[in-house]
Amino acid sequence: MGLTGGQIVCEMLRRQNVDCIFGYPGGAILPVFDALYKDPNFRFIFPRHEQGAGHMAEGYARASRKPGVVLVTSGPGVTNLITPSQDALKDAKKPVIYAGNGVLSSAEGAKSLAQLAEAACIPVATTLLGMGCFDEEDPKSLRMLGMHGTAYANKAIQEADLVIALGARFDDRVTGDIDRFAPVARAAGKENLGGIIHFEIHSPHINKIIECDAVVQGDVTAGLTELFPHVRKIKDRPEWMGQIANWKKKYPMKPAASLTKSDYCDYWRWITSDVGDPVLSMGWQSFVDHFWGAGTMGFGLPAAIGAKLAQPDAMVIDIDGDASLSMSLTEMSVAAEYGINIKILVLNNEEQGMVTQWQALDYDKRYSHSHQQNPDFVKVANGMGIDAQRLDAVSDISDKLQWLVDSEGPALLEVKVEDKVPVLPWVAPGKALDEIIMTRDQIWASKK
Repeated sequence: MGLTGGQIVCEMLRRQNVDCIFGYPGGAILPVFDALYKDPNFRFIFPRHEQGAGHMAEGYARASRKPGVVLVTSGPGVTNLITPSQDALKDAKKPVIYAGNGVLSSAEGAKSLAQLAEAACIPVATTLLGMGCFDEEDPKSLRMLGMHGTAYANKAIQEADLVIALGARFDDRVTGDIDRFAPVARAAGKENLGGIIHFEIHSPHINKIIECDAVVQGDVTAGLTELFPHVRKIKDRPEWMGQIANWKKKYPMKPAASLTKSDYCDYWRWITSDVGDPVLSMGWQSFVDHFWGAGTMGFGLPAAIGAKLAQPDAMVIDIDGDASLSMSLTEMSVAAEYGINIKILVLNNEEQGMVTQWQALDYDKRYSHSHQQNPDFVKVANGMGIDAQRLDAVSDISDKLQWLVDSEGPALLEVKVEDKVPVLPWVAPGKALDEIIMTRDQIWASKK
């Protein structure tokens, strides 16, 4: 007797070294679930919502570098292009590397990036999801660029005569006003003295938003491997690196005291988050190995569950806003049921902070449907079998963070935060990257 369709699926998954599956049963997928019933090769995680299964699988895949599998039912030429790249790199005086998540997705991407930056002394700016691909304590690190990036990263991009984009898609949150993005590099490209070079594997991202002077399509590591033999080693770029050092002194980071005051952040090597204030604030205020967020509210909690399953010995923390956490709140019961030891830090201001920031500036403080009445997160977590506490006073930061880190099982810490606090720095829509707002006073001055 041959294999059933469900058994064939299971066999295929085994051959791909899959050992963890997330899913929600239904009529059309029952043959596969039936095959799983007596199969000891897989650990099955049953979420509370199909969307949660997808986010858990994504977190698992990113942390393990293995396929993230979701089971749900039916329903609603590199070599020829390297030459212009090496010529541009040779002629450039002020190069910058702009690195995205594609670097982390490439097997040796981070290693190749570090090799290029070191060999040619090139400063590196990353996107939010590219964080972790380059050592942010390296003097060449510019940290995150874009709408809520560091001032020195944005200024470097605007004044660079060569921008090397690695595994990045030129999202509008990165470029600011498209017509005024990287003006010096664009001018240098016309003179064949620099320009914008894009290393990218996904065709839809190529020349979609920014027209590049050269494109190397394919895996980032493969492209850089072809480039390395032609890279002229440069030990230092004193004028360019000196300018960057001056920008770093003029526009220093001011980390949020509640999250970076102590040494507890050293434990947080895997961070998930959602769209909104928490992800943008933590993006440039924390030094972490891996930082994950997505444009989908409700991503952080289930992604943390998936990441912890893939990295059981790592500290995994979901830093979430109250509105985003509410969208996947029920998945806390999954962490409790399976004993998945994640930490949840929910920043509660009882509003959609990013939305109210825009409403204050662009709609004369007409806060239309951007506030909500939240449940008691501590009681909800307790009701699902998760330890939880609340931080009300700044003086209790150390004790509360110590409790969160030391908790043996999944735990939640709710932090009451001030509302109507703008996320800074900030490049307003329609502005160029170097027109960056650093203070609250600058925000209101920009509206006059």
